[in-house]
This record gives sequence, structure tokens and C-alpha cells, in this order.
Amino acid sequence: MYNHPFAGSNFSGALGIGIGTHNLYNNSLPTTDSTGSTVFVPIEDINYRRSKITLTYLDFPIEFRYKSKDKFRLAIGFKAGVNISSHMKYKGDELSGILEEIKIKSYNLRNLEDWRYGVTAAIGYKFINMVFFYSLSQVFEKGRGPELYPISIGISLRPF
Repeated sequence: MYNHPFAGSNFSGALGIGIGTHNLYNNSLPTTDSTGSTVFVPIEDINYRRSKITLTYLDFPIEFRYKSKDKFRLAIGFKAGVNISSHMKYKGDELSGILEEIKIKSYNLRNLEDWRYGVTAAIGYKFINMVFFYSLSQVFEKGRGPELYPISIGISLRPF
């Protein structure tokens, strides 16, 4: 992000570009029902190690920032992103029970929203910050899949 300080104050604005991902772990597999909607079928009586959906976005964030003289930081903002990649990954016993273990990676996920947008916040001291993102948009198109609103919480390093 490019930081633009406001003259003579502890406040600044920032614009940027970045890559963001969501790993949605679950105990089910996505499939398409007879209406063309995405539904999740629970994995039952099968040993598996991983079942997840990964969504990758090209993000465009904007933030309003405060940085005190003793290096306390606070930021609130917004970001929008376009989906550039998505896939489902399964690793575990074969679903019909014929094979012991299989790996499936499918890039053919249907009914995903092309765009995401949501609010961001960060709080920290010096260069270590806790960051937060709450998506205001759903993962799947309205009425074409479950209502999922991803939330991300993490740590960021901001040396500037």
C-alpha cells in the first residue's frame, strides 16, 4: 500500500493492490443439485485429512490511518477484489470405498461471485499489527449456494 501522510498530522490515507486468499475448511464436498445451485454434501463414515475450498483475489484496498508519536497504529478501510483463482481440494479415503486414499483438486467450482468487497481494520504497535477483514459480499451468487461471508483475522508486518 502507498501511504500518503496528511500534512502536519498523525493521520494518513493509503491505497494499494494485493493478493488475498480464503481457505474454507469443511466436512463436506461441493456439488451441483438439479437446479444448478451449489450444495455441500456431508462426508460421512469416511476417513479424510482435508476438504477445503481456496479462493484467491486480486484486491484493491483503501485505508484511513492514524499513527501516534509512540508508534501506536490504528487503521480502518475498505477493499474490493476480483476472483482470479478458485479450487476445491479433497484428500482422504476414496468415496466409494474401493481405493484407500485419493487426492482430488478441482478448478471447476460453480456459482462463485466474481467480486468481493468488505471492511478492514488494523491495530498495532510499531511494525506488528492485528488485521481484520469482514466480507460484505457472499462467496456464492445469491440463491445459487449457501450464504457464506468470510472473516479474516491475522497478523501483519508494516515497516513503514
